[in-house]
Amino acid sequence: MLGAYLHTPENRAAIIKATEPTVEWLLAHQNAEGFWGSTAHAADLQRSPRVATLLSLRAAALSTSSAEHKADPRLGAALAKYVKFLAAKGKGPYGVNDILNTTGFVGLALIDMLQFGATFGTPKSH
Repeated sequence: MLGAYLHTPENRAAIIKATEPTVEWLLAHQNAEGFWGSTAHAADLQRSPRVATLLSLRAAALSTSSAEHKADPRLGAALAKYVKFLAAKGKGPYGVNDILNTTGFVGLALIDMLQFGATFGTPKSH
């Protein structure tokens, strides 16, 4: 979906609209530590980096859209909270440097927070 957003500009509005309920749910359910889910479930820790990428997509879309859409400060706050979690506790049993997929997805998520879309390649003109 994230790659489709970047590579099919004609679908961007529909993609943002379709992800809105998910983004709202994620913002409401980020845990106190800063990731999504439970430490009892390794899969939750493995999903959190891609959750951060989805929130980065939403933040990027709002920052570049028309005046009818306003930036949402909750997105930046949720992403900052996740980065603080990674800095404080993200290593070892939390996945980074322990679970290969999680380590890679954390790296991709952090890059996309800095410049959304950098990890998906440059869209080709048709």
